[in-house]
Amino acid sequence: ESRIQSGLTTVYDFLLIGCRGFSWKGRCTSLQLAKAGAAVYITGRSQVTVETAATAIDSAATTTRGSCTGVVCDHSDDTDVQALLSRIAAERDCLDILVNK
Repeated sequence: ESRIQSGLTTVYDFLLIGCRGFSWKGRCTSLQLAKAGAAVYITGRSQVTVETAATAIDSAATTTRGSCTGVVCDHSDDTDVQALLSRIAAERDCLDILVNK
C-alpha cells in the first residue's frame, strides 16, 4: 500500500493517549496511521500492554516509513506527561495529531 493510495501524502506525527488497556479502536487507528507512514506514539500505564501493542504496530508498518513507539505514561501525573512531551519534542519536529480517548 503506498502512502498516496492511503491518502496520507505527508508524514505526520501522531500521539494516541491510551486508557485502561489498549482498545481495538486505538490499535486499529494507530496501525492504519503507521501503515500510511505516520510516526505514531502510543501511551498507557502498563509497560507490557504498551510495548506489546507498539511492537505489533511497528512490525506491521515495516514496509512504509511509518513507525510506532510505545511510551509508559500516567496522564494523571504531571511529571510523566512532561517527560512524554519532552521526549516527543526531542525526537520529532512537531506533533500533528493528538487523540485522547
